[in-house]
Amino acid sequence: WSLADVWRKGGVLIAFATLSAVLAILSPRFLTVDNWLNVLLQTSTIGIVSIGMTFVIVTAGIDLSVGSTVALSGMVAAVAMRSSMPGLVGILVALIVGGLVGLFNGVSITKLGVTPFIATLATLAMGRGLTLAVSNGQTIFSFPDSYNYLGEGKIGGIPVPVIVLLLAFII
Repeated sequence: WSLADVWRKGGVLIAFATLSAVLAILSPRFLTVDNWLNVLLQTSTIGIVSIGMTFVIVTAGIDLSVGSTVALSGMVAAVAMRSSMPGLVGILVALIVGGLVGLFNGVSITKLGVTPFIATLATLAMGRGLTLAVSNGQTIFSFPDSYNYLGEGKIGGIPVPVIVLLLAFII
């Protein structure tokens, strides 16, 4: 193996290990459990979305609308819960909205023959616009405790979003 082969096959891992070592030396809090749980908490949503995107990428597809779909689903759920719906109903509403957006993309691509890049780019724009329309450009707050627990709760000291991420990876 040449140095170029090692770098090409493991360059990202080497860079990550080097960065971790430098940060561990510079900050005594870097290698703490609290810091790693915080990093996992901050990246859990992106991690969950990346699982679905993996299937799209593996099949040589592309979906530019993922972020807008997450925003629209979350905003519709927030508005539903603001009108006194329980947290579980809000979650189901979010899943239904996300599923409908996915169905729209799927039908546009497979049945109408629209190129995936164009179809999902259009859905990205529609998702952003609908999110702003649903929210009236306002921040939504005051959710049921059951919903807040999903984002802020802990089980055995581990944040619930991290547990959801790990379960999604296992599944």
